[in-house]
Amino acid sequence: MRGLYFPENPQGVATVLQWVADRIGERTDLFHEPYAYCLVDNEKGILAGFVLHDYSGKNISFSTAIEPGTIITPRLAHDVLRVPFNSPLDACRVTAFVDETNTRSVRLIQTLGFKEEGRIRKHFGDHDALVFGLLKEEFDGGRYGRRYEQRQGSGLRQPDAGAGELRR
Repeated sequence: MRGLYFPENPQGVATVLQWVADRIGERTDLFHEPYAYCLVDNEKGILAGFVLHDYSGKNISFSTAIEPGTIITPRLAHDVLRVPFNSPLDACRVTAFVDETNTRSVRLIQTLGFKEEGRIRKHFGDHDALVFGLLKEEFDGGRYGRRYEQRQGSGLRQPDAGAGELRR
């Protein structure tokens, strides 16, 4: 079985943070006030990690890592992106920084509805970061927001209960 897992204790959050950090080459202490969740398969462990961090009251940054071969279904995209917008966070926008050389991530973030907003030179050492943003109204009216819920006819699905112990 696979599903979204929202860790409720500091150790679970730390596991997801470290998993994502190891794959994107960041230090976990750079995620300020993080909210972490992940896609877990009971047999394979973590398949994708999602970290919301640096919340300013209106904007929140989004970092993610996904194991190669993991499929991001429309339902998963909806469940992942509704967290910053349709939860107590109630963000107005989500910002993502993507390494310009990571073409798979650039395609995915664009497919999810993010718009390219700029570039930060040498943000990833030798590589520039492409800056992407997604506004709440774009999510709500986009292919994975409220329009998606209406097409599915089932409103917001509750996240799957904890998937047991997290394995890396």
